[in-house]
Amino acid sequence: LGVWGLNKDNVWAVGRSGTILKYDGTNWNPQASGTTKNLASIWGPDLNNIWVVGATIINFNGNNWSHINADTTNYLYSLWGVDKDNIWAVGSSGAILKFDGTKWSKQVTNINSTLFSVHGVDAKNIWAVGTGGEILVYDNNLWRSELSGSTEFLTAVFATDVNNIFVVGYSGTR
Repeated sequence: LGVWGLNKDNVWAVGRSGTILKYDGTNWNPQASGTTKNLASIWGPDLNNIWVVGATIINFNGNNWSHINADTTNYLYSLWGVDKDNIWAVGSSGAILKFDGTKWSKQVTNINSTLFSVHGVDAKNIWAVGTGGEILVYDNNLWRSELSGSTEFLTAVFATDVNNIFVVGYSGTR
């Protein structure tokens, strides 16, 4: 389940069985997603380029939703980007995919933890969090593990700048 918007008149929500709803400032309107697979997260650089991940990856071009082949079977829980050429998705078995404006590519993580959330401040400073207290940091175009001091599931990350990264998780982890 995810929600994202560009402004108060363009908010999107995604969920189970391919559900996509668009809020136009007054009403929530169902969208034809073209899938019955569960959807977990949504993000876009503009109204003509919106991405959704979950049990599949789909893209909205301003008119229609299309299935995108990203060569992964991993469930993707979270999506975040800087612009149309720098978008990341994270998911099961340590999966991290990066969209470069043309195609999705697998990133090397060397972990098997499920990653639930990804966020950053620019294309060089990004964090991903997941099971077992896992924190990954994107540094010099590589993902490296960082100690969290927790073994709990970390479920969300948010960064305002490189010195202020907020992480939350199970059992009151923060």
